[in-house]
Amino acid sequence: MGNKLVRGSLIIFIGNIIFRIGGYLYRFLMATLLGPTGTGILGITMSYQGIFQTLASGGLPPAISKYIAEYEAVDDHNMARQTVYTSLKMMIFIGLVLGVLMIFVIAPLMANVFLKKPETLVPIQIIGCITPFSVILGGLRGAFQGVYKMEYIVYTRAVEQLFMILFAVGFILMGLSVVGAVWGTVIGYALAAFTAVYI
Repeated sequence: MGNKLVRGSLIIFIGNIIFRIGGYLYRFLMATLLGPTGTGILGITMSYQGIFQTLASGGLPPAISKYIAEYEAVDDHNMARQTVYTSLKMMIFIGLVLGVLMIFVIAPLMANVFLKKPETLVPIQIIGCITPFSVILGGLRGAFQGVYKMEYIVYTRAVEQLFMILFAVGFILMGLSVVGAVWGTVIGYALAAFTAVYI
């Protein structure tokens, strides 16, 4: 047990250092390619993504991790699997509802009423497309943590960050500006979610 804990902690620690560097690279590229106004709009937009990801997950990833670890400790693999399926169903439902609300209700309110910046409307709406993928990812990362497969968390984070940077930069260079950067984020999350499901 001690070896698993040390190994898992070391994997997550090294992964966090690498992803901090990747995060810096992403922010540097976005600031360089989008300029001050575009970077500001992207920053506002991405803050909503974090809020909605937290709301959609509803605190389930740590609970998934806890219960899976308990069921795996007594070799009850069926209950561990059922925990994942039930939690993911709940999280996907909440993610889809919040995503639809974000696109059709919250984004127009935020852009036109609270922020009074209509140019933020489409990027904030696109954030609604990230929510279902981010909750699947969060739930499965909780499951990976419950079975001490920290390397799977690192793999999914690597896919998320790599493709987010590649697609965001590519779309910006194609002339899509902030909208392209946000779509790059959607693709990064989607590919990471598919990777987590595959694993």
